[in-house]
Amino acid sequence: MGSDSIFSDKSLNAIWYGERRPAWWLRALSALFKTVVQIRRGLYASGLLSGTRLRVPVIVVGNITVGGTGKTPLVIALIEALRARGFNPGVISRGYAGTGDALLVVDERSSPLSVGDEAALVFQTTQAPFVVCRDRVKAGRVMLEGRGRRDHLRRWLAALSSAS
Repeated sequence: MGSDSIFSDKSLNAIWYGERRPAWWLRALSALFKTVVQIRRGLYASGLLSGTRLRVPVIVVGNITVGGTGKTPLVIALIEALRARGFNPGVISRGYAGTGDALLVVDERSSPLSVGDEAALVFQTTQAPFVVCRDRVKAGRVMLEGRGRRDHLRRWLAALSSAS
């Protein structure tokens, strides 16, 4: 194994792409995760758990593979393609690293440190409405309430925070 930790990029990529067999404990953890996912899917299928549907179509871009695989450029291309077809798309992100449980509306003053590099880049490139929040349903509702206008989103959030 040498000096490569199992958690190094090189080692994880070798496992991910099948060039190296994962450690036994990682395979066991994977089997446990698979079981939990199957149980969760069963609970949704049986109606014991229910999802939330927004009143607009939703496109999910994520988990294509590990690493820089082009998700951000794909989101930008989707926004441009949807606009060319007459749609007014917005973007919701769960955020990255330190966003916590906050709901953040991305605008021209947003710092990549608070909203994330990808959110800042997508907004700067497209000016599409963008909300960062771990609760994606909440973010979607805020997006819809704002009807895609950042000034309306700011007023809505100000009213929400003053009501708390």
